[in-house]
Amino acid sequence: MDELAAFTATDLPPEFAEFTAEPAQLGIGRAGKVGELRLGFEPGAESDRTVLREQLARVPLAVQRVLYLGETLPSMAYVFIISPSEGILQGDRYRMDVRVRRDAQAHLTTQSATKVYSMNTNYASQLVRIEVEDGGYLEYIPDQIIPYQSSRFYQRVDLQVHDRATAIYSEVVSPGRVAHGEERFRFGLLALRTVAVDQDGRYRFSESMLMRPKDGQLRGLGLLTEFDTVGFVYVLTPDRAPDLVDAVNERLDRSTVTKGGATLLPRDAGLSVRVLGSTAQEVLREVHAVVDIVRRAVLGAPFSGVRKR
Repeated sequence: MDELAAFTATDLPPEFAEFTAEPAQLGIGRAGKVGELRLGFEPGAESDRTVLREQLARVPLAVQRVLYLGETLPSMAYVFIISPSEGILQGDRYRMDVRVRRDAQAHLTTQSATKVYSMNTNYASQLVRIEVEDGGYLEYIPDQIIPYQSSRFYQRVDLQVHDRATAIYSEVVSPGRVAHGEERFRFGLLALRTVAVDQDGRYRFSESMLMRPKDGQLRGLGLLTEFDTVGFVYVLTPDRAPDLVDAVNERLDRSTVTKGGATLLPRDAGLSVRVLGSTAQEVLREVHAVVDIVRRAVLGAPFSGVRKR
């Protein structure tokens, strides 16, 4: 149980308190219920390519081998996170630790959407800790989270990004299995918390979101309005933040199918972006457009997305 403590959230929202009973299917902490991923990127010793120097994976989390997909940015390492279980189950406790060393460049994504399956007694959680050192550059752009009916999921992301580094982190949340009309906004609980600090631990920002459809209509004024899907993008890159806000807002204003906007983070540490759309594909398209704007400004190279299928 001591090991399990490293995979257990210590700031779980109180709304999860009633969902702590041991799952009947497979107990918490058993093999296959604790997923771990540890990745360390650094510049290669014999080339300009970023290499994956540290790699530890415990099923149900794994990664594919490093790819180099960018014609205009051949040094960037692309890594796909995969899960042989194809989804998150009740009682699952995941943890991912990612470190991007000085001057390394990496793009992390998932092979497909993150499916959170139905639950009857417990919940699932994921802890993500990311550190980007001086001169490092990271894009963490997963596919959407799909919370199934009666699912409960908590995720906490801790970002430690150097003042002279850049990190882009995003999440897209769908209303459920939209192909099953009765499962639209039928999940139990979904909570996301993101906290960012600089290299000395000085606070940059924190943001929390909790969605509990049974407590009210999520599509009301000031919430999702007429849309079903929401995307979050956090960009930490202090030197360029004011110019990037203008560029991102200009792009988002041009969309005829989504609504979105960008605002500066405290002390111009970066920007926070929201995108609302009817489908995950619409929202992801705008998220990728934000990545393209940032990558061009920071690295002088375009981003054209990543082909996964």
